[in-house]
Amino acid sequence: MLFNIFNKRKSDWKLDIDGEEKGECTVQEVESLLDSIRNGKIYFIVLTPEKKIDVNNRRLNFVQICRDEGDENYHFEVSTSDVNNSDNIIIYGKEGFAKDKVQDMVQLLMKDGIVPDCSGWKVVFDSSDVKIGNLEVYKELVKTISDDKDFLQNMDRCFCHPREYFKDNADRYEERGITNRDAIDTFVWIALTDELLESGAAIELDWKEEKEEFLSSIEGLANENNLVVDDVLLDDEGDIPTWCKELDNKWMKDGYCIAGIDIDSDSYVLFVCKTDKLKRLTELAKSINHRIDFARNM
Repeated sequence: MLFNIFNKRKSDWKLDIDGEEKGECTVQEVESLLDSIRNGKIYFIVLTPEKKIDVNNRRLNFVQICRDEGDENYHFEVSTSDVNNSDNIIIYGKEGFAKDKVQDMVQLLMKDGIVPDCSGWKVVFDSSDVKIGNLEVYKELVKTISDDKDFLQNMDRCFCHPREYFKDNADRYEERGITNRDAIDTFVWIALTDELLESGAAIELDWKEEKEEFLSSIEGLANENNLVVDDVLLDDEGDIPTWCKELDNKWMKDGYCIAGIDIDSDSYVLFVCKTDKLKRLTELAKSINHRIDFARNM
């Protein structure tokens, strides 16, 4: 048998092995399972407290122990929720624990109700980070606007953990005057814009940019799509929307245009786009209260 029924059980904790509830457990029983995790006989165990345990003004939901990928150490996770909102869940995780350290943490937890200090641990799940409104629309928009691998990977990370993504790119957001008090939707829209710029698929120009700077910037995007930029056709006294319209007229026969992303600033974010694709991008952006349109209309 897995458990000795004559063992004194600690009813304050319940055990789950690989998703199967096992009921009440003792410290000794949990420690005996660590070798089974290391040997791959089981994948993970979950310990759930019967009584409330506070964790830095939050409440402990459960702890989970599994094996690190690629070595014999252990990965330890601590799930907490807001004391006033059980749906507000944050799970902290850390890897690289030796068996004796895990045993120490289990004993302190089960015998004394002392939860491991998670300061400096990675946030592996934050319920507030997955509640992006219109997530499916964003995903379709991202795939439609670019197929660049790095762009798609970075946006996927933003979708999964927008607040963590914000922390990692705090300097970029600060330059745009965006703080962590802004809406998650704002984080995501700006992430889409900045990642597109970072990938080289878009450019950002000041609203009063000179013709020469506009030409040198847009030429790179045009070359990638085998399009020609003829500066003779552009009005010397014009502005960015005017020049974009003039290039649209030239590229119309090839099915291309210059599109713009509205980020409510005094700059233009521009990218070269298939005209038929822009129609879908415009519809998707509008459905989430944002704007992508012909740059000539910006």
